[in-house]
Amino acid sequence: MTNVEKSSGLFDKGYNCAQSIMGSYGARFFKSEEHAIRLASAFNAGILYGGNICGAVSGSLMSIGLIWGENISDNDTAKEIIHHISREFVAGFMNEYGTISCSKLLGFNPGTPEGIDAARQAGVFNTICPGAVRKASMLIDELLLKYPPARIRE
Repeated sequence: MTNVEKSSGLFDKGYNCAQSIMGSYGARFFKSEEHAIRLASAFNAGILYGGNICGAVSGSLMSIGLIWGENISDNDTAKEIIHHISREFVAGFMNEYGTISCSKLLGFNPGTPEGIDAARQAGVFNTICPGAVRKASMLIDELLLKYPPARIRE
């Protein structure tokens, strides 16, 4: 099973966008897949239904930090690398969707009860979100090929 298939499959099982990405890419850094999924549980619908950064983007940036990040407090080169890879991910997502904002992606504000209800009625959580998870996963896979991590901590 590919990372894209795993991310999509987790979303299909009912996990939020961030959990779906973290369950696929972040799980190897935790005691279990469940721990990675739990970490991302509050990043749904733009961070706890706030409509802010898309959960697929949040989960991806957390995963990018796990994959390429180091203890970088005193290492400018490591900071530059993780920032470059993160910016490249965001640029790829923006190129596809024009935004990383959950509200703008959905066309509804999930930060209000009315917005959530309207989004659910329009079915956008079932139409837009799966594509965002899939695209985010594809972008991470492209980055893994382009910038193979020196090591992936098990």
